[in-house]
Amino acid sequence: MVEVNFASEIIRNYNELISFLPPFFGTFVNLFLLVLVVFVYVVFIWEFHRFISKKNLFEFNLNQYNNYEHPFLVKLFAGFVY
Repeated sequence: MVEVNFASEIIRNYNELISFLPPFFGTFVNLFLLVLVVFVYVVFIWEFHRFISKKNLFEFNLNQYNNYEHPFLVKLFAGFVY
């Protein structure tokens, strides 16, 4: 039984592809892929930050469970549930 490591196969094929290209163009491809990876990472972090930074992340209406009449108890329950 032969076990094929997927990552090593991708790296081997990538190195073969780069070896066929002229040295300047191979360096350009390496730089382009690095910039592409950094760009994808930055977009992911930016979108994740926008999602997390919302004040009301889940938009629950917790006031529907607050049945207290006294203002102190209303605020205490709201603080506890929040």
